[in-house]
Amino acid sequence: MTNPDPDPLSAADRDWVQARVAALGGDAARVHDALLSAGPDGRIVLSTGAGSAVPALDDAGGAAVFALHSVRVGAGQSLLVQSPDGRPVKVVAGVLEVGDGGRVVVEAHAELGIARAAFGTASPSEIEFVGKDGPPGNPGGGGTAGSKTSPDGGNGGGGDRGGPGDTGPDGRLAVEQVSGQVRVVARGGNGGPGGPGGPGGAGWGSPSSWDYEGVVGSGGNGGPGGPGGRGGDGGTIVFAIGSMAPGSSIQPVTSNGRGGAGGKGGARGQAGDRDFGRPGAPGPDGTLGDDGDPPRFLIRPRD
Repeated sequence: MTNPDPDPLSAADRDWVQARVAALGGDAARVHDALLSAGPDGRIVLSTGAGSAVPALDDAGGAAVFALHSVRVGAGQSLLVQSPDGRPVKVVAGVLEVGDGGRVVVEAHAELGIARAAFGTASPSEIEFVGKDGPPGNPGGGGTAGSKTSPDGGNGGGGDRGGPGDTGPDGRLAVEQVSGQVRVVARGGNGGPGGPGGPGGAGWGSPSSWDYEGVVGSGGNGGPGGPGGRGGDGGTIVFAIGSMAPGSSIQPVTSNGRGGAGGKGGARGQAGDRDFGRPGAPGPDGTLGDDGDPPRFLIRPRD
């Protein structure tokens, strides 16, 4: 979706933004006045950290406020809302345009207050409230190789459990007027995969130790793969609507943060001699992590 007007903001939209920012205790004179659009990478970033397209204001309650008169996210482009310092975020905009297949990705607990939101027409736009995925588990250590005095190889260590996915951010979208098609996706982050098990150590008398003098060791067992991390729970999303243009729709998409895959079991240790030694057993794969709980949606008329 494109708009031929380079700045679709009306006087009423501008007044709405000024009043909203003032009500939050922010400085209405510092509202970003120019149309905000994506750069060559197709992204707009609003962040309390480095790299934000516009600086954040502070409201009376300590939240970070991004005050904008108009924002345009083109077809296939993205608007990212981030808060690496953990502060809640409020985005106030007179007009938000998100083209076909465009995305608003909210990575923080956030409230979006919009006078007019125009979404995709040929294909839906998307607003995502998704937690970060958990980190992978660390791999298990390898078993020690056998020696002349201790001929059997040691067992590999178990992989660590994958990290849990983050809980999905809570969100509130208060929009006076909606047109077009939008999907609202919410879930927790996926659990991290379990770490792989460590390999079993080789038994004494392997081909690299020709002087084993008749002492033959068995290979160590592979370590078990670590279990996958639990998926994060979804947040609570409130979508408060003033009015919707004919043919418009808001489509909640409920999903779960998926449990992480289990880590692969470690390889078995090599026998000290193929005729006398015994190879170790491969380690078992880790178990799949549990899924997180689904998000909670509430779509209601605007107060």
